Amino acid sequence: MCLYFDFAFKKSSAEISDDRIEITDGYFKNLIHLSPLKLLSRNLQIIYSDKSVGNLIDTVVGSKPIYKDVKVNFTLENHATDAMKYYLSYEIEFTADIVEYVIAVAAGQILQNQISNRCKKICDVLVLSSSEINYKDVLKGAGNIRFSRLAKDYVGKTNETPLILKQVPAKEYKNYLPEIAESYYGDVVLLRVKIEKKARGNNTYILLSPPVIQNKSAHYIYWVTDRPMWVRHIEFNTSNFTFNEKKDIYVQPLLINYYNTDTNINANKNKFVLNVHNWVANGQGALLSWG
Repeated sequence: MCLYFDFAFKKSSAEISDDRIEITDGYFKNLIHLSPLKLLSRNLQIIYSDKSVGNLIDTVVGSKPIYKDVKVNFTLENHATDAMKYYLSYEIEFTADIVEYVIAVAAGQILQNQISNRCKKICDVLVLSSSEINYKDVLKGAGNIRFSRLAKDYVGKTNETPLILKQVPAKEYKNYLPEIAESYYGDVVLLRVKIEKKARGNNTYILLSPPVIQNKSAHYIYWVTDRPMWVRHIEFNTSNFTFNEKKDIYVQPLLINYYNTDTNINANKNKFVLNVHNWVANGQGALLSWG
């Protein structure tokens, strides 16, 4: 398992440290040309049956391209007029080699989970609140989602190149959501952008969602991965968020390899930052709750 993540993160086997090469020596030479996924599969077959290996790989690795240098940021802000609602903004920055970026905007967490877990071609899923909110009106504004490629110039300044997300025609939904019943297609908006061939490779991208109205009565939000990711941090900004005139807000890491008990909460509890700096497998992340 360690070999898989080492290969996947460093991309090239030639970049792996000398001591790792010396330890594996002759066996390593037979594996050096394998992809990280095939390397993991071959090694696990020694211990488990073929069926068990497949189930384990699907659980830990999944079938989606890995993301590296991931930074996740949520911002929660009180609604201007309704004390029981709030605005939720989401931002994720990552490095990956992708051909096409497809995002789904779904109504409700159940549908979000189904798409995230089952649909291999979907890169990210934004979720709207429960049926108490007119989600169809929100879906009409899905085009306000920003997706850009980041790159540093020769002086180290980061430049942002916007990539235009266009709505996927309904007749093509089955190509992206074959694992979801067609009866749910009306509750999903798909947006996509193809990456030009000359711009492909390990690039850094950033996704910014517009503020979406959510219900405070849900008492929590959470973020979990749908693929292996090297996560730098997960942040929740609650500077302008309260519940029942209180700021009883808590964060819970959902990470098996997060050993730091201090979640770097500032003195005023306005920001919760989990500095992960580690691999995060499928289904792991963080939860923010209140009330």
